[in-house]
Amino acid sequence: ESPFDYEANALLYLADDLPDPDAPDRNQKVHARIRQLVQYSDGSALVLFTSRKAMRDAVDELRGTLDDITVLSQDDMGKKALLDAFKTDIRSCLFATRSFFQGVDVPGDALRLVILDKVPFPMRTDPLLEARRDLLGQSAFMQIDVPIAAATLAQAAGRLIRSATDHGVVAILDSRLVKRRYKGAVLEGVAHFPETSQLDDVKSFFHRR
Repeated sequence: ESPFDYEANALLYLADDLPDPDAPDRNQKVHARIRQLVQYSDGSALVLFTSRKAMRDAVDELRGTLDDITVLSQDDMGKKALLDAFKTDIRSCLFATRSFFQGVDVPGDALRLVILDKVPFPMRTDPLLEARRDLLGQSAFMQIDVPIAAATLAQAAGRLIRSATDHGVVAILDSRLVKRRYKGAVLEGVAHFPETSQLDDVKSFFHRR
């Protein structure tokens, strides 16, 4: 049994109203949603992207638009210095890519929100995975991509609740997840989080603290 009270201290927000990843207006809508969520949490946010280009586009759009919340980027400095800056400035948000999905320990109020821009499916450039996909055929997606995405998501969510006093929100800005049959399998590692698609629930969660 987990020592963490997820029912009281955690929330999973699944955006169900954003454009699909290939839609032309997706970036604009996702950036606006990130801004909204980071303002609700008043910083203390780790924003994780599945590509460096998506991260840089978001940083370019949002840096300087979040009142006095500092935007830190993976491009700014080395990982250790970046994490030190993030922990020190409680009203900051850190924009990063896959290398930050694991091995990041930021307990307490310095991290209260983890945002993922998309479901973290594996890259299509791994030759070993491609060979396995060829062998499995039509079942490859459910047998390879979905379990890897689920494990990566669980790692990302694991950045949030590291001690009994931690609390926060995991937000996934990929509306495909709400509509597709793989939802339950992808969310297996965060099934203990209460789930919502209502922004007001996120706002209320942070206002209670």
